[in-house]
Amino acid sequence: MNFIDRFNVYFYHLKREKLWPQDSARIQGWRNTNSQEIRFAIFEQNIDFCSKSVLDLGCGYGDFYHYLQQTASIGKYTGIDFHKNFVKQARKKAGENSHFVHGNFAELMLEMHDIVIASGSLNYRSDDPNYLASMIELGYRKSRKTFGFNLLDRNYCKPDGLLQSYFPEDVVRLCHHWCEEVVLIDNYLDYDFTIIMQKT
Repeated sequence: MNFIDRFNVYFYHLKREKLWPQDSARIQGWRNTNSQEIRFAIFEQNIDFCSKSVLDLGCGYGDFYHYLQQTASIGKYTGIDFHKNFVKQARKKAGENSHFVHGNFAELMLEMHDIVIASGSLNYRSDDPNYLASMIELGYRKSRKTFGFNLLDRNYCKPDGLLQSYFPEDVVRLCHHWCEEVVLIDNYLDYDFTIIMQKT
């Protein structure tokens, strides 16, 4: 994403913060807390997080960390987001095994983690036609075991000026460039799908 792409995303969330100042899920771009946690549950049900280190690309307020604290006994958690206020709020609720970083995960020198997650953070439009492919490759290469991410389904959700959507079969085909074991999960929300890339 270039500066203009990130600028547009920043003001998208700033606008939502003014519209729903008390609704953290909507501020972060979710329809509601339930739709956010349904996506979290798909990751938790299909990935073994027990004692694993987790890298969360586009962590927002760190909600996935707190979800995992209730559902799985994780090791180290690192969350990254380029929205400074999101990281500021996340740090206020950080646990001893969590670390939140302000920055663009596409440009930072990222450490390897057992599991890398991108929940909602790859849905934004970029002027780079290879953006999704480069982010999938990044997430997969920085994971020791698993890279999981979700995207909007173009069969139900058409792209708009800010948000991008994809055909699931196209993304699965793309993932096979780097990974043999690719799992598609698309039975939880009509407009969303999850990909799990597992290293063997």
